[in-house]
Amino acid sequence: AIYGSCDDVHCDATTVSVTTFAQDYTLPYCTDFEQEGMLPTDWTTAGGYTGLTSAQQHSGSRSLALTTTGSNKAVAVLPPINAPSGGVVSFAVYSSYTGIVEVGMIEDAGDAATFSVIGQVSVGSGEWTRHTVAVTGLTPVEGRLALRYNHNYSGQRTLWIDDLTVAPCGVSGVGVHGERASGATLTWDTTGGNVDVQLRREGTSWQQNYPNAVSPLTLEGLEAGTTYQYYLRSHCDTTASGEETGCWVYGGNFTTNRKALTADYWHP
Repeated sequence: AIYGSCDDVHCDATTVSVTTFAQDYTLPYCTDFEQEGMLPTDWTTAGGYTGLTSAQQHSGSRSLALTTTGSNKAVAVLPPINAPSGGVVSFAVYSSYTGIVEVGMIEDAGDAATFSVIGQVSVGSGEWTRHTVAVTGLTPVEGRLALRYNHNYSGQRTLWIDDLTVAPCGVSGVGVHGERASGATLTWDTTGGNVDVQLRREGTSWQQNYPNAVSPLTLEGLEAGTTYQYYLRSHCDTTASGEETGCWVYGGNFTTNRKALTADYWHP
């Protein structure tokens, strides 16, 4: 774009580079970070280091790494999302070090100083955990959603983000308990209503659907000593155009217990 300032004698022209997008994104927005390249499509970075990597992953083979060194905090900036009614940012995160993932808005996608915090989650368990942060009034004119990795260590630390969604509602706190030979129990928290659950047997095409489930969900009739993957999708409020849902997200996996061996014992 060319901008100019004029008086009665002459005009001075200045050329400014402007990033444009084919269109603003709408809800639900979902990414599992399986794209090739340094960053997902239409993402950018401000401060620290942000990039796609295969070093850690919650699902698939890649995730998004955020590396913060001292005061140079990593900021990953999402594409422009137009959702005036707001939504819920949901993501899986892994970090072995104590720190904070801050979800916020950034006015200038290239200037980390324009980042303002909306909500935050603590990390550092050394396990993948899923979290949600509610946001309101998403309009590209006011800024773009962004994630910032904050820690108090003077050196370099990295965390990984995977399976991110921005939707009217989302799931968090996903867990599996009581594994046994024939089943297990799934639990979760949701900002919406009931949840659709899909169970898949690892390495096969077998799957089982559990529509409109509530937590806790008891799974029965499974094979012993078998690994299963589970996916969840939250139901949101009903609108004039029908019921809204979140994105399908990978919850994790579990392995059922092997059957106990029994042997007949005979003593003459």
